[in-house]
Amino acid sequence: MSPLLKEYLNKRIVLITTNGESFVGTLEGFDKSTNLIVSNLTLRFQSNRSDIISSVQLLRGSEIVACGLYDPNESDIELEKQRSVKDLPIHDTKNKIMNEHIIWKKVYENKLHSMTKRRKTMQR
Repeated sequence: MSPLLKEYLNKRIVLITTNGESFVGTLEGFDKSTNLIVSNLTLRFQSNRSDIISSVQLLRGSEIVACGLYDPNESDIELEKQRSVKDLPIHDTKNKIMNEHIIWKKVYENKLHSMTKRRKTMQR
């Protein structure tokens, strides 16, 4: 994705994070891991767009789901002001597995069992 971000430098972009948050800001820089430096960061769906969350923010590439140019027309801006975050249910994209530690314990035990089985057959 990094080479494509060259086109977005010093332009307004919209970002969606793994937490389901949507931001608008100006792309100031990026690296090969798609870590982004964004200035004048605001929440996309809020009534007062002039409330800047951060003047400069570093966003980790692993926390970004989507990134694109933000070029709304007048009606889009009015529609976004009318909506709130509660109106647009965006769920997070993090993989949450109940009792994940138990699953990995079983995977480890199976791997350990197969390794000891192989050693026994090699010793024969």
